[in-house]
Amino acid sequence: MGYFDDDGYLYLNDRSKDVIVTGRTSDNVYSRLLDDFLVTLPGIRQAAAVGRPDEALGEVVHLFLVTDGQEDVDVDRIRDSVVAELGDLYQPTGVTIVPQLPLTKVGKVDKRKLRSHFR
Repeated sequence: MGYFDDDGYLYLNDRSKDVIVTGRTSDNVYSRLLDDFLVTLPGIRQAAAVGRPDEALGEVVHLFLVTDGQEDVDVDRIRDSVVAELGDLYQPTGVTIVPQLPLTKVGKVDKRKLRSHFR
């Protein structure tokens, strides 16, 4: 999913299957934007945001994080940082710390496998 700018350049935000449809507003959460922001936070080595099914909203944001092991991860600090940088829409409702993220054969994070934790 992406957009064209005034000069005709195409910018890609995310793959459509990785967009999190929260139902909170007409806007959607672009997981790639959130993933890229999370790894700028202290103690976070890798991150993957996925949609977790929710009866009321359709999906909510859930994070899978790989830490650097040097410091304890403060989930409340992560939530506050996400809201301050990206807004309430991107606020995670759940966080799972994992030793590593699953990868596809081509080396990309396997978000389908991460989403399967909720079924």
